[in-house]
Amino acid sequence: MLFRSRVDEIRDLRDKVKYPPVNGKYKVYIIDEVHMLTDSAYNALLKTLEEPPAHAIFILCTTEVHKLPKTILSRCMRFDFRLVSCDDLEKLLIKVFNDKNITYEKEALHLIASRGEGSVRDTLSIADLCVSFCNKNVTYKGCLDALGSSSIDSLDEITDSLIENNGEKLLTSLDKIALSGTNFTIFAKELISYFKTLLTIKNVNN
Repeated sequence: MLFRSRVDEIRDLRDKVKYPPVNGKYKVYIIDEVHMLTDSAYNALLKTLEEPPAHAIFILCTTEVHKLPKTILSRCMRFDFRLVSCDDLEKLLIKVFNDKNITYEKEALHLIASRGEGSVRDTLSIADLCVSFCNKNVTYKGCLDALGSSSIDSLDEITDSLIENNGEKLLTSLDKIALSGTNFTIFAKELISYFKTLLTIKNVNN
């Protein structure tokens, strides 16, 4: 069962948890975004967490564990799920695309995995968008258009103009990017990531 954060739902959970499962050995209760519980909801949940029935398992999910009261944390086993690497996301995409007989370019897979930012769910959602846009032939160019991303050439032009301290070239490059319909919020994130990669290469080579 999946519960949200309203106090009445927590109280309902507390009343029902004492009944054993009809089928199976355990009842599993998943409370999503548990950091959003109110103080009264935490208080309603605390007694059950202190003395849970043997058949009950609680899974408290949160992206902001620092917001949980210590009284709750002290009664839980903590498991931190890390972001998935870009390489592993690309391997997942290769498997999914091969299973679905979808053709692809490796550069397109890297772009999709990068935009997933470590999330399997987001990566698969982005991949689904690109597959639909590219009509099951996932190309790098098609993914750029589908996602409103910038090409490496565009990032190179911006970087070169900054290195050369060439304001005219910089404004011309930015105008070209704007006319292409690129989302500048996305572009800024991609440019930061590109700079980070260049700095890493520079430091490693040194």
